[in-house]
Amino acid sequence: MKSKWKRELCVYCSTNIATTDDHIIARQFFPNNIEYRDNLPKVPSCGICNTEKQKVEDGPAVLLQFAHPSEGSKLVIQNRVPNTLEKNKRLYNSMKKGLTWKWLQQKSKKIDKLTFIEIDKKNQIDLYKWYNYLVKGFYYWSLRTVLDSSSNISLIKPISQDHVTHLCNYIRSIKNYKEEHFAKKEFHFLFASDEMEHLSLCGFNFKSILMFGITYKNNISSGFKKMIKRWQWKI
Repeated sequence: MKSKWKRELCVYCSTNIATTDDHIIARQFFPNNIEYRDNLPKVPSCGICNTEKQKVEDGPAVLLQFAHPSEGSKLVIQNRVPNTLEKNKRLYNSMKKGLTWKWLQQKSKKIDKLTFIEIDKKNQIDLYKWYNYLVKGFYYWSLRTVLDSSSNISLIKPISQDHVTHLCNYIRSIKNYKEEHFAKKEFHFLFASDEMEHLSLCGFNFKSILMFGITYKNNISSGFKKMIKRWQWKI
């Protein structure tokens, strides 16, 4: 273990002493090329949380590739996904069962038959847990402090482009906001900590999927409480 993590708490459970470092976004999400995997952010983690996080990563690492037509996703689908599905029969069977086709009209008025994968409940739960790990990991990576165990986390899944614009503009309006890209810009990250409102917000744009995470104490304003209640992603 790197010396810089000595005596650090695990960022995921905020209880155990870290014994290893963990890539917040696991390398399996990207092609096995240094241009994608170099400088992926790492945080201190205990062995238990590291193992539990790995258990929920297979689903997102496979399913999100099919939502993004990038060269990186094509390489992962060609070179890694078959091996993952060979080892993870539950994931393979759930994807096979969820495979469906629909006729959709494109902007050009042309009607195409497109392939869809309906995500089952177990994979939705894994995806939900994975985004929670990301929120905790990037909270530490941005502020260099572990998220307090008494803090709440809510995931916000945008319902419109106006919704996305509103959240991004709010994050960028905060003086200490950060914005980073990783893996040849396949992962776009926004973060800000609003001390006046006792909360932090982060936004993830990954594989064409937009997700926001809010960490907050129980003493946040009633306005934010209403917003979270109305917009949060519930499983």
